[in-house]
Amino acid sequence: MKHILYELWLVLWILGCTSRCSCSPNLTSTKKPCFPWNPKYSSTYIQGEWVEIENHSSYGTLCSEHYGSERSCTSKQKKKFARPKHFEPYRCSLPDFDAHLFRQLLNKRSLYFVGDSVMMQQKTRLQCELKDERGVQIFGIRFSQQKHFRNALRRLEKIPAEAIILLNVGLHYNHEVEYVSFLQEFEKVCLRKKCSKGNFIWQETAAQHFPNSRNGYFTKHIRCVKGCTRIDRDEMISADFRNKVANKVMMKYGITVLPVFELTQDAHDMHIQFNSKSGLCDCTHYCNSPFGVFRAYNRILQAYLQYGKLN
Repeated sequence: MKHILYELWLVLWILGCTSRCSCSPNLTSTKKPCFPWNPKYSSTYIQGEWVEIENHSSYGTLCSEHYGSERSCTSKQKKKFARPKHFEPYRCSLPDFDAHLFRQLLNKRSLYFVGDSVMMQQKTRLQCELKDERGVQIFGIRFSQQKHFRNALRRLEKIPAEAIILLNVGLHYNHEVEYVSFLQEFEKVCLRKKCSKGNFIWQETAAQHFPNSRNGYFTKHIRCVKGCTRIDRDEMISADFRNKVANKVMMKYGITVLPVFELTQDAHDMHIQFNSKSGLCDCTHYCNSPFGVFRAYNRILQAYLQYGKLN
């Protein structure tokens, strides 16, 4: 019954948008929450836009221990890439991050971030937001290549059964054959044989925006003269093999997939853009600020913990 009512609401919403020519993403009063109405959390449904925040003094926590680092974008040269923005889905409401609520939703379970340096950026942002919340246990296991994965298996085996494992590997794989090879090994070792007792959540691989690249993936080291490049959404999605092949594997085993690619595909101006020392493009890492990409990541994770099957 809920599904039928939702479909009716969605049709009416679309007709309303059509009649008005455009729908403002800020009109959240008539929106339904994203997660309860869409358990699979499809990318199309979570489509939205980044809206600049005028009064951002109440958004997020600034961590002094990371202030001034290359990826914090707090230096004069990089401040313009860390403009305060808030992600607004068009069709549903995604609540803002709430540190106290997040701690309650974890319910004393430990949370492991497993994957590459971007996953560790998200971990850093979450730890910063939760630093005043007692009893929260957040850990990181970093690997990005197949050989690193094999070395990390012993640590994965030690994760307790009640723990939540947020996992992504993908940014270092620029060729589909190599990525498929990694996923096949991961499927064999971790999904068929259970390499960990913890509860896996797969997070989509974020979009990259390297110049002269059809899908935004890294191709070669170049100097970032004009910065990271905006790529047409449909073209980027059609050329993004990472999430296509990984999501297929995860859905085969009933692993929840969190759709962060959708909110990063148009975030080309939120990367750190270039390495200050070398001048080379960095269209992989995003500015780790109190607002922006990683806050949106953690909003999606929060919504899943509140409404998903682990609640």
